[in-house]
Amino acid sequence: MRRAITAGVALSGLLALGAVDPIPLLIEPGANAYPADDSAKGIEGDVPVTLAIDVDGKIRCSAHSEPDLGSLRRTSCDLVVGRNIFGLRTVEGKLTATTYDFLVRWRRNAGKDQFGGAVPIGRPGWITYADYPPIARHQMLTGRVALSFEVSERGTVENCKVTRTNATSSLADAMCPLLSSRAIFLPATDHEGRPRRTLGRFVTDWRWCDGGRWQSCVPPDRRE
Repeated sequence: MRRAITAGVALSGLLALGAVDPIPLLIEPGANAYPADDSAKGIEGDVPVTLAIDVDGKIRCSAHSEPDLGSLRRTSCDLVVGRNIFGLRTVEGKLTATTYDFLVRWRRNAGKDQFGGAVPIGRPGWITYADYPPIARHQMLTGRVALSFEVSERGTVENCKVTRTNATSSLADAMCPLLSSRAIFLPATDHEGRPRRTLGRFVTDWRWCDGGRWQSCVPPDRRE
């Protein structure tokens, strides 16, 4: 399978991490991308996927799930390859063969579609309690920040803005820069399979946590 490789500048955050980190990046397709037959049969689960791109741009995708996941194995590869946003890494100025590892999580009750059909990649790492602005943490400030933005045809966040908040500026002003630099999507597609721009929304709810490690605190990402 040979496809054009998208420029890697917009993918230098989470996708670059996914290419070298042993922990697979999580992809959560949601109900819109769910195969109708598998959904009707109640089939759901996690599909580990490896995407390998050689220096000539040839893409190979392999899924490693259990056979009882029906067509979700094939659909997972179709989803990852079909959106075509993945590029080669550059090492010492030269393009090099690149491998990405993902975990495609199929859940029929995944919640509302917040991104207009775009599929989030690595969402748990976008904004975490470790991103609590130091001044806000020191003053034990809390609050909710709602964001709206566009998901581009390349799967990046653009034109992010705060739409409502009850938090101070030290919390609210930090959210769009974080989301814009970290959030990556498999873009939504039109009826001909071409990537299309969509609107997205994201809410963070910052609560004071007096734990010794931020990993034990409630994540600020408030899923709808």
